[in-house]
Amino acid sequence: MKVSIGQPKQKDCFFLLGYTLYLFFQILKYSFYSAIIPDIVFKGVLALCLGLFICGELMYGKLFRKNILEYFCIVFFVAICLYLHFANLSFVILVVFFGRNTDFKHICQTTIIVTAIGLGVVFISAKIGLITDYYGYRGDGTKRSYLGFRYPLFAPGFLVNMLVAYIYISNAKITVLKGIAIAAFSYLVFSITDARLSFLLSISMIVMVFLYQWGKKHTHRKSIIHKLMIPIFPAFTVVSLIITMLYSANDYRWRFIDSILAKRLQYGQRSLLLYGVKLFGNANIDWAGFSIGSDGTLPIYTADMVYVDNVYIHILQRYGIVFTLLVLITLTHVMVILYKKKDYVLQMLFALFAIHGLIDNQVIYVCFNVLLFAMFIEIHAFYNWPSRKKSVPRE
Repeated sequence: MKVSIGQPKQKDCFFLLGYTLYLFFQILKYSFYSAIIPDIVFKGVLALCLGLFICGELMYGKLFRKNILEYFCIVFFVAICLYLHFANLSFVILVVFFGRNTDFKHICQTTIIVTAIGLGVVFISAKIGLITDYYGYRGDGTKRSYLGFRYPLFAPGFLVNMLVAYIYISNAKITVLKGIAIAAFSYLVFSITDARLSFLLSISMIVMVFLYQWGKKHTHRKSIIHKLMIPIFPAFTVVSLIITMLYSANDYRWRFIDSILAKRLQYGQRSLLLYGVKLFGNANIDWAGFSIGSDGTLPIYTADMVYVDNVYIHILQRYGIVFTLLVLITLTHVMVILYKKKDYVLQMLFALFAIHGLIDNQVIYVCFNVLLFAMFIEIHAFYNWPSRKKSVPRE
């Protein structure tokens, strides 16, 4: 199926060029290229991207006009990240902010193209020996390829992000043949990386797309379902906390669930008991993940390792109660906006984003989650009254 979304505006080209550079080099940074490319190069690319973003803002003439509340919110979020010494997330917030005037379809199209090229470059580089072609093993002895990346879940994570972008620009119109092809490719990646949860997430996306297509014949029922989706983010936050704290290693049922989740409940509970939750976050959390270091050093595995993959608990502990509440309010507000606009495709994708967050904290970065752009774009458009009056439901 051919997807046509037209040409981007000339004013958007500065942002899209900056985003292209940012996304491509972020993909390289998650690969073993991080061990051979000096960090100063990555910082230089970020500076160049920021310059392109600002040029794009000046083209729109909106850098210092109106929307003071937007600037205040962005400065507040960035300030918390910098206070906690997480410069990477602060730059992500800036990227999302500068993309608010750009058509989300063009952002999705750019995401698909750049991610495909980035994955191809990394994979080929690993196979021809330019970077490390690393293989690891699960505790049960299962061999898994890293596909040139520093962790086996990175490549599948990028592919899931591509799938989300494709579902959106195709308006969830995927044929059965394409669905089977996507499922087969997802299985191939799973067989190589053993990324079970990413594979299940991809299959769930295809199934939900077909259910969405079937649900078009049942408009009333579909409306109820999408209304129930509105509080999914705060609901999942509460559920994540309850389940993590109720986990018991002495109960075989909990152990079985935790084995499916690759010990995420065990690590999450250990982190909550060790670090607790603070109002404005905790810069002293010492989480040790399983990814290989950016310099190529292998992680040290111990029985006391702690890491939180659940994005709800991750944000709550790392960035604090205030930050988390603001994020949840923002996401819930977006779900309300999408429901009122009857943009059920995008609302469905946000629901999948919520599900994805249960198993992967990387969704807070735009290179793994293009929907972060949609979140700010929808709010920006909603409060931009002239645009709001002209807006029409997606369907």
